Amino acid sequence: MISVLYDLLYLFPLSLVSVLAAGIYMYMPQRSGLPFVLLIVIFATCLYVVHRKSRLRFLLPVILILSAAMAVFIQKGEERSYFVFNNQWVLWVSLAVVGCFFAGKLILFNRWGKRVMAAAIIVTLGICMWQKINVDKAVVSLAFLPVLLILTEEVQSRWKKSGYTDGKSHLVGVSPFLILICVLVFISPSSEKPYSWSMFVKIWEKASEGIELTSRFFHSGDEDYIAKTGFNSDGIFTDNVREDSKELIRMTSIKPVGSVVYLVGGVYDNFEGMEWHATHTPDTREHMLDIIETAAAVYGRDPDNVQEYMKKAEVRLYYLDFNTRYTFLPEKSVFAGNKISDIDILCENGSFKSVKPLGYSSDYSVNFFRMNRGSEACSDMLANPLITDEQTWDEVRYNRVPESGYKRGEREVYDTSYASYLEYQDSIYDIYLPETEISEKTGLFLEELFEDADSDYEKLTRIEKLLGEMEYDLDPGRLPEDVTTPAEYLDHLLFNSQKGFCTHYATAFVLLARSQGIPARLVQGFYVTGWDGKNTVVTSAMAHSWAEAYIKGIGWVSFEPTPGKKVVDMWSVNTESGAYKGPSQELSYKPDLEEEPEAVDEEKGGFLTKERVILIFIPVGTFLILIILFILLEKLLEKRWYRKLEDRDKFRITCRRNIKILGYLGYVRGEGETLSELAGRAAATVDPQALHFVLIYERLIYAEKDPIPDQIRSAEIANRDLLDHLKEEKGKFFFLYRMSIMRPEKIKQ
Repeated sequence: MISVLYDLLYLFPLSLVSVLAAGIYMYMPQRSGLPFVLLIVIFATCLYVVHRKSRLRFLLPVILILSAAMAVFIQKGEERSYFVFNNQWVLWVSLAVVGCFFAGKLILFNRWGKRVMAAAIIVTLGICMWQKINVDKAVVSLAFLPVLLILTEEVQSRWKKSGYTDGKSHLVGVSPFLILICVLVFISPSSEKPYSWSMFVKIWEKASEGIELTSRFFHSGDEDYIAKTGFNSDGIFTDNVREDSKELIRMTSIKPVGSVVYLVGGVYDNFEGMEWHATHTPDTREHMLDIIETAAAVYGRDPDNVQEYMKKAEVRLYYLDFNTRYTFLPEKSVFAGNKISDIDILCENGSFKSVKPLGYSSDYSVNFFRMNRGSEACSDMLANPLITDEQTWDEVRYNRVPESGYKRGEREVYDTSYASYLEYQDSIYDIYLPETEISEKTGLFLEELFEDADSDYEKLTRIEKLLGEMEYDLDPGRLPEDVTTPAEYLDHLLFNSQKGFCTHYATAFVLLARSQGIPARLVQGFYVTGWDGKNTVVTSAMAHSWAEAYIKGIGWVSFEPTPGKKVVDMWSVNTESGAYKGPSQELSYKPDLEEEPEAVDEEKGGFLTKERVILIFIPVGTFLILIILFILLEKLLEKRWYRKLEDRDKFRITCRRNIKILGYLGYVRGEGETLSELAGRAAATVDPQALHFVLIYERLIYAEKDPIPDQIRSAEIANRDLLDHLKEEKGKFFFLYRMSIMRPEKIKQ
C-alpha cells in the first residue's frame, strides 16, 4: 500500500500538470470534466497494472482499448473520421498520462533522476516567468508538490534514523502537510501587478536592441509591413496580399447555410489617413436591434410567407491552429439560445472578443438569419422598405426574435424597445455617415451611373456591379504618394488602376455609398466556401473584407464589391435541398418550430442498420474471444506451474487453497483457533471427507515431515470437492472466486 501511495504522490501531479499545461494542444473540450475523468481512469489503470501481482492485471487496459475501438467502429464511414477528429483528445490525454507515469517510474528508481526532475521543474517555471508565459495557478501548485517531495527525501536521507527507517513510509506520512502547502499556494491571492525585475529588464532591452540592429543589417531590403496572411485587426492598405492555406477553423452546418457564409470579425466606421479605424463598437443591443429591424421588415410586409424572405440557419465553429480572442460570427447572428452564450464576450474595437483566448478545441455554435437575396420578393422589399410601426416591432421582438444577450457574469436583457430603436436609427447616421467629399470628376461619373435609380438599394447594387467588373489583383502595387484623401483614392481606383483586392473594393464601396447619403461601413472576417456536404474548413486564404450599407426600415445589408466573389443566396421554400419542405413558417428561434425531424427509413432499420450491427459485433466478439483466450492461458500457466512444484510445496499450496475456500464459505479461521477447531466448525455444512486434509496438514506441520503421494492426492480431491461446494453457493460469481483461489503464489522456503 505504501508503494501505491508513493507512486500516487509523485506521478499523479506530473500527469495532471502535463494535461493542464498541454490541454490547448490536445483538442480537449472546454468547460468539461471528461478529460480529467479519463486521466483518473488511465492513471488508476497504470497503478493497477504495476502493483497488482496477477497476469489478469493486463485485462483492464485491454478492456479500455477495445471499448475505444468499439466506439470508433460503430460510427458510419463518413462520420468515423469526424468522430475520431472530435475525440482525438482521448488519445492525447491517454498518451500523456501513460508517458508521464512510466517516465516518472524510471526517474524514481534513481536518486539523481529525482534531483534532475526537481531542477527541470524549477527551471521550466522560471523560463515561463521570464518569457511572460501565462501559466495557470493550478499547474504551478501541482508542479511544486514533486519538488517538495524530492526536497523532503533529500533531507530525510541525511538524518540518522533508528527503529523503523523506511524512507517511503516516512514520506507518505508527512505528505498531507506538503499537500496542504500546495493547496495554500493555490488558494492564496496573487498580485495583479508582477514584480518589475528592473535590472534584468534593462539587460534584456539592451540585448534585444542589439538583436534588432543585427537583424536590420541583414534584412535591410525587407518591407516595413509584412503582408496579411489571414484575418488582420488593422484595416490598412498594402501593396500585396500573401495568401496561404493555413487551416484555422472547422465549420459545420447544423441547419442549411447556403454556398457562402460571411464570418464577421471586425467592423470599421472611420477611414482616415488611408487606414480604417473602429471608433465605435456595436454592442449587443445594437446587434439585436438590427436583427429585429430586419425581421420586422419581413413580418410587416408578408407575415404569411416569412420564409420566402429569410430563415434561420445554424453553424458550429471549432478552432484548429488558431489562437485568438476574436469570435467570428455570421451576419445577423442571434446570441441567445446558442453555445456562444457560454463564452464571456466583450465588445472591443469594433469586434466581439472572448475574455479568454480561444485556441485548439474552442468551439461554439450560433444561430443566424439568412436573407433570400436572389428572390424577386426580397429584392422588392430592399428597394421599397416600409416604415415599421410600434405594434409590428413589439410583436417581432417579443415573439419572433429573442432579446437575451450573451453571458457576462449573468445573462443580460437589453433595451430593444421601439423608442430605443428610433434612437438607434439616429445614431447610425451620426456614426456611419460622416461627410465624404468626392471630386467633381467622380461626381459627374456617379450622376451618370445613378441615372433613373429610384431607390438607395438600386444605387448600392449599381456600385456593387461597377466595382465587381474591375480586376481582382493580389499585387496591385502601392498607392501613389499623391493619394492621401478619400476623394483622391476614389479617383485613382475608378479612373486609373481599376484593380486591387478586397480591402480596396470594400473601401471604395463604403465611400461611394456615403457620398450618396447612405450609411455604410467596412467589415473584415472570412469569406467561407468549399462546403463538403455539411462541413468545411476555414483557412487563412479566406480572410476577406466586404461592405455593409444601412437601408432604413431594413437594417444592415451586406454587399460584395470584390470582383469574382459575389454569390447570390437564393432558395425556393419548397425546393431547396436539405432546407424547409412544406409551407412557409413564421420566424422563431425555438428549435422545435424550425424543421421537422428527418424520417427514419424503415428499410434501413433506423440506427441499428445491418452495417452498424456488424460493426458492433466485431469489437464485442473480439473482446469476448480475447477474454476466453486469456482465461484458457491463465489455466494452462497455472497447471504448468503446479506440475513443476515439489511434492511438499504441492501439498502446502493445495491445503492453503482449501483453507481459503473455507473462508469464502464463511468459515474464516479465528485468532488463536487451531486447524482442527476450524474443521469442526465447517463440518456443520461441509462434507467431512472434504475436511480430512486438515488433520493430515496439521500433523505434518507439527511433525515437520514431507507428505507422501496419497496424502497429496487426498488434499487435491478435497480441493475439487470444496470448489464444487463453493460453485453451488456462489453461482455465476464462482469464476471470480476461482481465479483468486487458484492463481500461482510465491513459495516460502
